[in-house]
Amino acid sequence: MNFNHNSNFCSIVWFRADLRISDNPALSAAVKSDRPCIALFVLPTDKNEKSELKKWELPSARPTYGSAGRWWLLRSLERLRQELAALKIPLLILEGVESEVIKNFREVFPSAFFYWNRRYDPVGVAFDTKLKQELKENDRLGGSFKGNLLNEPWEITNGSGEAYKVFTPFWKAVQKRPMSAMAAIAAPKSNNTEPQNQVFDHFVKPNSSEMSGLKFYKSSAAEKAWTSKIHKHWSSFEMLPQKFLEVFLREKLTVYREGRNTPSLGSTSSLSPFLRFGEISPRQILAKVFAFEKVSTFSELSENAYCFLSEICWRDFSYSILFNYKSIDTMPIKSNFSDFPWEQNENHFLLWKQGNTGYPIVDAGMRELWQTGLMHNRVRMIVASFLVKHLRLPWTWGESWFWDTLVDACPASNPASWQWVTGCGLDAAPYFRIFNPISQGQKFDPAGTYVKKWVPELSLLSAKQVHTPWLADEVDLRRAKIKMGLDYPFPVVDHASARVKALSGFQKIRGNDVSSSAHETDV
Repeated sequence: MNFNHNSNFCSIVWFRADLRISDNPALSAAVKSDRPCIALFVLPTDKNEKSELKKWELPSARPTYGSAGRWWLLRSLERLRQELAALKIPLLILEGVESEVIKNFREVFPSAFFYWNRRYDPVGVAFDTKLKQELKENDRLGGSFKGNLLNEPWEITNGSGEAYKVFTPFWKAVQKRPMSAMAAIAAPKSNNTEPQNQVFDHFVKPNSSEMSGLKFYKSSAAEKAWTSKIHKHWSSFEMLPQKFLEVFLREKLTVYREGRNTPSLGSTSSLSPFLRFGEISPRQILAKVFAFEKVSTFSELSENAYCFLSEICWRDFSYSILFNYKSIDTMPIKSNFSDFPWEQNENHFLLWKQGNTGYPIVDAGMRELWQTGLMHNRVRMIVASFLVKHLRLPWTWGESWFWDTLVDACPASNPASWQWVTGCGLDAAPYFRIFNPISQGQKFDPAGTYVKKWVPELSLLSAKQVHTPWLADEVDLRRAKIKMGLDYPFPVVDHASARVKALSGFQKIRGNDVSSSAHETDV
């Protein structure tokens, strides 16, 4: 086929949150087209983007990726490039504002057919809808596909055709879907028609050294120094999602239901960052779990496997929320929460980010986040509750910080989870549920193993003392080489009084429905 940049019938696979070759419907369809295939990834240069890690204000235009996410993305793209090369498909990485990049790309390749897997955020949906219409009018739409969820938001609805607002019936509806609708597909075979060299007259085909020069970092040296800590943590693992899944199924699944709540056990799958960037799909996970359990229906699953897949389905539920409610990263779904009397204490927010609140389980979680780019899920709930209900700081501050520092920060799960904890989202935790950071630590980290790992200054305290070091007597503190207020801070707020103030704030926005029994809810 005569192939040049003036008359080029080629297939463009636009990768977004689907950085894999297996179970990738868009890639498979493009390869089957028998046209030369080119893989495209747009590295966004976000307008009005905040770059300093210390900033807590929400950006006026949300960055497509947080700082930790960009670090992970670089490694994901390096692996994707290698996998695509084995299929004889080059990967182009273009930087810039997405709308401008795609416009310029289409001008250079006016005869190209576009393929992509759908996304579900409002901005992305609006852009894709417009582009899809333009491509249809010019007969250049290869196709858009379901590739990133078990089921798309409009596929799981109630009897009235509306989106579910509670997870349990959503999860039950998923289980009634035919398994064929959630089946993974194999990777395509090698692409037989390669694009000729002149395709790249206008674009760079990156190799490893060139990729390192792309703008994966927003703030130069400071951010690179920070992400080097995350790299050190993850470098000890083989960053292959299928390997993580195999180890989890073989070694951790049988204790998952209970073990997932104990942060020191490491009983979770650690698949969340791979899911975030689509290096593994939820359909692949579903297939692997069913094969491992040797079953064909949800009802046959073991209790642990059923629990694990329900957590995978929470991700779909979060994407349903993202699709059906606008601006969930900035606007509470329950609008009355806009009137909550939030504090604006910048110092308290800094102490929370640094892991210096004086509550060991909270501080351990925040320090784990800073060192690894991840935080145990149970601890995420504790630290989030502490921010919004003890410090009474806006949940959007915490959501924005997690967005920047989590390698698995997802545009659906991150804000939906923050709204859940705050009580302002769908199927939210009761507004009066205020996690007690002391009892939560004692219950889920009884020996203090997790706390002592991430807050080593408390490592010599006994299990009885480690969650309340301010109550330890002077003899034990000297033995543990701790001077309270110097080596480790006193609690930034008193739990009991902070809880009363939080409930008072909820009363102001909800009227008199905060019952006496609600006041007694302290978990």
